[in-house]
Amino acid sequence: QEQQIILETLETEPEEQQILLETLETEPQEQQIILETLETELEEQQIISEEMTYAFKCCICGFKTNVSWKEQRHKHSHTNQYQCAFCGKRHGQKSDLDSHACLHTLRIKECSTCSKTYKTELGLQRHEAEHTGNYRHMCEYCGKGFSYINLFQDHQMIHTDQKLKCPKCPKEFASARNLREHKDICGKTVKDFKCSECGNVYKSKRYLKEHISLKHSLNPPVYVCHECGKTFCYRATLSKHMKSNHK
Repeated sequence: QEQQIILETLETEPEEQQILLETLETEPQEQQIILETLETELEEQQIISEEMTYAFKCCICGFKTNVSWKEQRHKHSHTNQYQCAFCGKRHGQKSDLDSHACLHTLRIKECSTCSKTYKTELGLQRHEAEHTGNYRHMCEYCGKGFSYINLFQDHQMIHTDQKLKCPKCPKEFASARNLREHKDICGKTVKDFKCSECGNVYKSKRYLKEHISLKHSLNPPVYVCHECGKTFCYRATLSKHMKSNHK
């Protein structure tokens, strides 16, 4: 405890430092008296600090401060006085209101169900269809809904048995997306997409992403056949299943 007092004294006023130096040069009994005096003064200062009166004390939560801007900021935290001019939502802090206002001024759209945000009204509508089931495009064969026309058209080809042929090789595909992905690697021999986790290399970025999500993710994806409900670890395996069983 005496060592702590000495250390605290070294961090204070020069006059107290001089007292300490003189103490170290005196007899042990005198050292003890001076150290006890310093300890008493420190205790008195602590009491004064604890009994110090504050200009502001919140009657709701007991928050104390002598700083005027902190007082004003804290007062508003209990009143929610800052109201959004666009939607009427109230906030306790102006900074919170400013952050919220960006949803309107930057034209960011927020889903009322899950709070996900979108840059366009169309993007929000497509997302909300997942909650409501009101999709823009409905399959006349099986009733499955889609928000995006390209996904809807790809799905329709499963029922109509249309095939898209690769211009570089004899392979055919049931969707434009699968054809595009195939064309990226058709005839390619170099594997220039490397996994940073294990060093495996792949021909395309999609294959690399699929590998990472399956092998290095806590929640690996599951590909579900919408015709029979069977699940697969790889999308390619699902595609083969669809060709073999649901033509």
